[in-house]
Amino acid sequence: MSGSLDGTEGTPTSSSTRPSIPRSEPGQDQPNLYGEVGLLELQQRQAAAVHLPSASASSSAQGSTALQGTDSSSRERQRRLWFAAVKPPMYAVGIVPILVSAGAAYYSTGVFISACFWKLVAGATLVIAWLNLSNDAYDADTGVDQAKEESVVNLTGGNKKGVLALANACLLAGAWLLHTGTKAAGDVHVGMALALAIGMGYMYQGPPFRLSYKGLGEPLCFLAFGPLATCAFFLAQAGGVDAVGYAAVTAAAAAASVIVGATTTSVLFCSHFHQIEGDTAANKMSPLVRLGPNLGYQVLRAGVLLTYVFLDIAAALKWLPLTCLFAQILSVPSAMALLDFAKRTHQQPEAVRPLKRYALKWHMALGAALTAGFAAARLPAAAVF
Repeated sequence: MSGSLDGTEGTPTSSSTRPSIPRSEPGQDQPNLYGEVGLLELQQRQAAAVHLPSASASSSAQGSTALQGTDSSSRERQRRLWFAAVKPPMYAVGIVPILVSAGAAYYSTGVFISACFWKLVAGATLVIAWLNLSNDAYDADTGVDQAKEESVVNLTGGNKKGVLALANACLLAGAWLLHTGTKAAGDVHVGMALALAIGMGYMYQGPPFRLSYKGLGEPLCFLAFGPLATCAFFLAQAGGVDAVGYAAVTAAAAAASVIVGATTTSVLFCSHFHQIEGDTAANKMSPLVRLGPNLGYQVLRAGVLLTYVFLDIAAALKWLPLTCLFAQILSVPSAMALLDFAKRTHQQPEAVRPLKRYALKWHMALGAALTAGFAAARLPAAAVF
């Protein structure tokens, strides 16, 4: 059976109708049908070869783009890690005591000394930088931050000595600024209270004390940032109004210092929720290691509630002006957001990681509310210089 040249079935053909292949005489070039097919294939290969450089260039461009994307992603990741390591929002824990004490001083004297205020802010910021850097350096000794990518020591390739040297430089500069900001008060108790507060900061993590490993970090935090620092900053700003100084700590300043200490402690407390496993492995007995996440959440909720109860009682007893009682309403949304997020995530180590940010927002909101309450109670009598 035969078929047509295009591969379809056909009717049988006789030899008279079958196409013949021309024959050439000896010595002539004989045409080759298969040679024409080979020529066509060769032309196609040559045409393809012409496009190979552009295809190669396209592949190279794609590879270059992918490499650039990887580099960009890596740089963005490093930027985020450094931001987390430096912790810019956390410096609010050093600024809020100064802000609230300035409000209390203004409530008592009717005066706001801007030069003193900004020196204290700069000094406190550097002291917080010292705490942050030195804690990373001391944690490197115990191995608790071994898997912590945002540790400054880890980000600098394990340069613990360099990080500690920078931390000490920040401490010296901060202490000098605090001294210049408080000397106008002429009260030795101011310097003593701030020195004790800084000393507690060292005992929190520094050897041989490492009191945070014994679960004493929160009490130290409350005392250092609350009664000690806030009252010292009040004396510095209220006492600086007169040449002689020696202002007494008022009931308003003392009550405000308790509230500031409570909100600052909540920030530290919330930072432990996602570190329970790591702290346990490093034998760091933080409150959350002892309590567990469920009881820890209950303690947090009780702490937030008791802070507002204390504020209301202080206002009722006229330790705080009634304007502070009304101003506290401004901070309630941030308190509710903190507790709501804690309720939803306290049993999930990764999901609960941002909890300390919610605590920090509450800390700042309530601090700002207290300051606004103090200022409102004194208006319109104002003397700003």
